[in-house]
Amino acid sequence: MIRIFSPKNPKVLISNIIFDLIVGIFFVYYLKVSSDVSSFMRIILMIFAAYDFTDMFFSIRLLLQQSKGPKK
Repeated sequence: MIRIFSPKNPKVLISNIIFDLIVGIFFVYYLKVSSDVSSFMRIILMIFAAYDFTDMFFSIRLLLQQSKGPKK
């Protein structure tokens, strides 16, 4: 994956976490309320939601690692 912004900036990580949370919730909400979507489209939306939540968790992990400081 190509990173556009430096992963060392905590503001970028926090923005990424918030954005991924909003987009992931949108995908899950859309899956819940839409009954006329094909099963293929549901699978695609589930994959995007899973990716967003996974990216959010890895951003939180990276943020926690950076707050602990460098290992010696």
